[in-house]
Amino acid sequence: MNPLEAYHLPLKPADESVILAAKNEVFISEFPAPSRARVLLTAEDQLRSEIKRSSDGRILVTCVTDLPGVSPEMVSWWFGWHLPSTERYRLWHPIAHVATRVEHDRSDAATSEEKYIGNTSHVDEFIGDELKKLSIHFKPPIQFGFEESTLRKSVAICAETYDRNAHTRGGFLVHYVVATDKGSQMRSAFWLGDFSCSLPVVGALVDCLINTSWVRRRILTTNFAKSLLLHCGEEMQHLGRFLPALYESRRELDD
Repeated sequence: MNPLEAYHLPLKPADESVILAAKNEVFISEFPAPSRARVLLTAEDQLRSEIKRSSDGRILVTCVTDLPGVSPEMVSWWFGWHLPSTERYRLWHPIAHVATRVEHDRSDAATSEEKYIGNTSHVDEFIGDELKKLSIHFKPPIQFGFEESTLRKSVAICAETYDRNAHTRGGFLVHYVVATDKGSQMRSAFWLGDFSCSLPVVGALVDCLINTSWVRRRILTTNFAKSLLLHCGEEMQHLGRFLPALYESRRELDD
């Protein structure tokens, strides 16, 4: 019997608040840079699931997911544990997640953070109807404004995202997980539109062309931003359904 069979659960719709946010109009508003993610994600009374577009065409997608019975430690463990395996990755979103491979398999690392920080996950996944081939380069939380004192009872998963087909960095993401009296809350943020082309010779010229409001608005459509919001709402809520049991069963095996 497949040891992960018990965690292959049918996907449910995202929380109603996320579905409603994806139906709303996109807010025209400025927002903090990724380096100030801590300021954005610790402002609990101001954060909600929504989409904002700045005057220069960039987009910020935020998604708030309550995770009953899940601790921040479990989420950090998940990011380190699932990286080397497509089967594990597909548990997270059984419909949209297609395949993954990790740059360096650090399964034997001492801590969860050592397994993913500084590592790269190459994933194929659907965002809406569009198959994206992405590279997720995990970064230290300090680069996003988090301090050790902030993370004593919380976890920040931080990364740059690259489109492998376009050879271009597309933006940044942070999943900030804080403990609550019922479990934890996942506060996710995606900054889209800080483009940087990795192609030699022409990269700098491409950057000048694509980092304009006109081009950003055509590459980063409202429909794509709404699909990303729904995708995050689905996968994080789904993760919360099986993670506590998976974490306990795997910890027993590891011990």
